[in-house]
Amino acid sequence: MVFKGHLPFQNEARLKGFVDHVPEIRRKDFLKLLERHSNDLVAHGKALAEAAGRP
Repeated sequence: MVFKGHLPFQNEARLKGFVDHVPEIRRKDFLKLLERHSNDLVAHGKALAEAAGRP
């Protein structure tokens, strides 16, 4: 599964503000957080497909 799209930030400063303040984690840990959630989402999608007998 591939999700495409964008986060609706008006400029880079607003994106950095979101990353720095909303998740309440350090910026250096933000990509790790996204990767973990992405992997969880992929695993869930695969489990649903397998349960439905789909590839």
